[in-house]
Amino acid sequence: MSAEESRKILDQVEGVVKAIKPHLAGHAPYIQSVALADLLSIWLAGHSPKAREALLAAHIENVRALITVNEMILFDGEGHPDRGMTRQ
Repeated sequence: MSAEESRKILDQVEGVVKAIKPHLAGHAPYIQSVALADLLSIWLAGHSPKAREALLAAHIENVRALITVNEMILFDGEGHPDRGMTRQ
């Protein structure tokens, strides 16, 4: 894939994300979670049952890769306030 093709795809992704974010903003985390789960299940349902596990695994990999980047964006480069705290 060329750099130009990648840029076009990223521009499309950014447009979709910008359209969805306002619909999630302001709702409780459990509402956001279930809404995202429903959207993900719709996406997976459109694929062959044989492909779903691999698609879901790749999706989770992508999500994990984006967490740190988005954390820095959300918290002005400082990371999540609880990042250094351990769970009890």
